[in-house]
Amino acid sequence: MIRTWAVSATASVALTLALVATPLNAQTVTVRASIQSPAPSLLSKGFDWLLDEIEKNTQGRVKFEKYYSGSIAKPSEQLRATTTGLAGLALVVPSYIPAQLPLANVGSNPGLWRDAWTGSKAYAAVYASQPAMEAELEKQGVKLISAYATPTYYLLARKGDLNSVKQLQGMRIMSSGQISVMLKGMGAQVVNVSTPEGYEALQRGTVDGAVYGITAAATYGIEGVVQSLWELPVGGLPLLIVMNKKIWDSLSKEDQAGIKRAAEGHPDAFHKIYQIGGDEVSLEKFKKAGVKIIQPDAASLSALRDAAKVIWDEWSAEQEAARRPGKAVMDAFVKASDDFEKQNLYAKK
Repeated sequence: MIRTWAVSATASVALTLALVATPLNAQTVTVRASIQSPAPSLLSKGFDWLLDEIEKNTQGRVKFEKYYSGSIAKPSEQLRATTTGLAGLALVVPSYIPAQLPLANVGSNPGLWRDAWTGSKAYAAVYASQPAMEAELEKQGVKLISAYATPTYYLLARKGDLNSVKQLQGMRIMSSGQISVMLKGMGAQVVNVSTPEGYEALQRGTVDGAVYGITAAATYGIEGVVQSLWELPVGGLPLLIVMNKKIWDSLSKEDQAGIKRAAEGHPDAFHKIYQIGGDEVSLEKFKKAGVKIIQPDAASLSALRDAAKVIWDEWSAEQEAARRPGKAVMDAFVKASDDFEKQNLYAKK
């Protein structure tokens, strides 16, 4: 009995930290919002846009205290922090916790989108159409606020022009996750190097190439140690913003509707902040550094699709073996991505 009381008391204190009611107005709540990136980063700016829009849509009845740089929880603990109430809302990266959110990792599969807008719209559409996706989050005690995605990552070569799938044979490439599984299937030798260590690995020739998002690559000065950037859309990073379920349930229907309206505008806002303000600006750094920017031809795009489909099918089968609707979720994502790409006003012509 004493042990049960202690757990309940801890949970109560955590929830109090996450949600603070303003005494003069019982309808107004202040929510602790957690993100792992520093405040000036574009990832944080995209996060802040949504929070500011929520405050506006709820006329200030839902307010946020923002905590950056993982000051509440490290990246892999953001979901747990929200579940327990240490944070009231947080950015969660599903690929960091595949065992906790297996279906959410559908977006971690390769070759699904190019632009952030397409990936974000497709990811949100899958959550809207596949009940098992939301149910997975609710089992963790959280409510989905926004499902969105970074722009795709690209392949960068230390020497020469990388412009063919055949060149990947035997090439030592810095990569991780499902993209690395796909690249292995295409003949590459995947080397496990952390993102911050990529510059030195490329400079020294420890690797022949690397997979990077353009903004991240420019942040680490990668334009100074590569000769070509092949814009083959190998895959991006799916992201979730979730809220503690008890806090969500405590909000009025009107404020919940205001939060949903804010989320509807998030794909456009994040695309403008992260892709236009980040990737497109960063690409200019590569051009100025003399890095050759290479567009993929139709044959390369077809080969990418074929290689990615192998990984999609393996992921689906793994989920089905665990009695999760992997095929339905994967098929829904592929269809949504294809459909939104046709509607994509930001696509390069």
